Amino acid sequence: MFIRFDFPSGEYSVAEESQNPFLHIDYDSGKGQLVVSQEPFGTGVPVYVAVKDNGLFLCDSLMKLKDTLKMSFELNRDVLPYFIRFGFVPGERTLVREVRKLPPMKKLVATRGGGVEFLDMPNLGTDETAVRTGIQDLESYYEETMASAVKDILSKQSDSKVCGMALSGGFDSNMLLHLVKKIAPRTDILALSVGGITGANETGIASKITKSYENVSFSKALVTRKTLKHLDDIVFRLEGCVYERGIFLQYELAKLAAQHGCKKLLLGECASEVFNERSWSPVRDEVAFAVPYNFSYFDHPYQMASYVVLVKNAVMLKSFGIEGSYPYLNKDVLRMAVHTKKENGTSKDFHKRQCFRLLPKEVGEKLSKKGGSTDLSPLFNWWFNANAALKRCKYYNPDFELSKRHHNSAEARLDYYLTLKYLESFERQFCDISRPSL
Repeated sequence: MFIRFDFPSGEYSVAEESQNPFLHIDYDSGKGQLVVSQEPFGTGVPVYVAVKDNGLFLCDSLMKLKDTLKMSFELNRDVLPYFIRFGFVPGERTLVREVRKLPPMKKLVATRGGGVEFLDMPNLGTDETAVRTGIQDLESYYEETMASAVKDILSKQSDSKVCGMALSGGFDSNMLLHLVKKIAPRTDILALSVGGITGANETGIASKITKSYENVSFSKALVTRKTLKHLDDIVFRLEGCVYERGIFLQYELAKLAAQHGCKKLLLGECASEVFNERSWSPVRDEVAFAVPYNFSYFDHPYQMASYVVLVKNAVMLKSFGIEGSYPYLNKDVLRMAVHTKKENGTSKDFHKRQCFRLLPKEVGEKLSKKGGSTDLSPLFNWWFNANAALKRCKYYNPDFELSKRHHNSAEARLDYYLTLKYLESFERQFCDISRPSL
């Protein structure tokens, strides 16, 4: 996507159409007004915003924006504390001082004469029409809605003889596999799974589950020390939009899908956040991030979904020429999640109960989702000294409080180290104006 809005005339021109299903662009030539809005959980692939030569430019690639506009990028050091803590920059700012982005829960309004505003989108969870009552009614609602969402995606993949999908040992992806086989039993499915060469690894469980179905082939990849050698490529593909330890798994998954010739991939991303009642009364960014060092993904699942989970997957797949399909972000599924939020609580309890109810018994018995499946141990030799390595990083600060998102301090130190190396790589590859370390 690459579009321009001319401030003096209010004219709108498109150099490259948007293919983003989560993004909506409306232009009123009479008013000379452009409105860019989005689906509830954001745009997936970021929409970058730059102003130059009396024009507003929107692009879904940071490097394309830089090359096309011949811009000189400077690392935005003001936002580094946020990125180091969270792995992303909340709100409209980015790692580049000269570039903004469309934040989740906002719409961009540009008007003739030069005005640009980021306005609030309606709050999530406000659609209370046709409220369902009773567990039996909710169960039927869930089953019908999930089946419809998967059927809609399959209908758009009719040009492919094989349905490619990511599969883990957990509830979310296995519900999708079950629904695909129920709706289109003769469809050939290529199930792709990724784990770590050490630590938690669900590929074995996923492989066993596929044997419960006909016409399902399986392929896996592993995160190893070799994966870390591709850090520069990972950063380049993500264009600095997010760092989270799962990016290494996403990289190996995208590579594996590309090796198999997949152009589309069915994924269970964002189910944990969609079926979390806290996502439906979300705290807005300006409140959630008021204090940079007090943030919890558990307390703010909406931010986790819209800034991390969807983005790291969608951008990485796009960089390999693969389109991700996300049934749990289907509009009707979101509406259903609103109605079942009390039953789900903060641990997607209702969703998990439906998985156990609907999945074949032999599949349900094999499910084993464990936290930490994207831990960092596979990336390093056992003798790696994180404390010594940290001190050699350009933006290392000995007073920085280690992230509380990890279960132990060793994992947190590795995460801090990788965040700093990620920033160094981004600055080296994207920024023209470099300054001394902090």
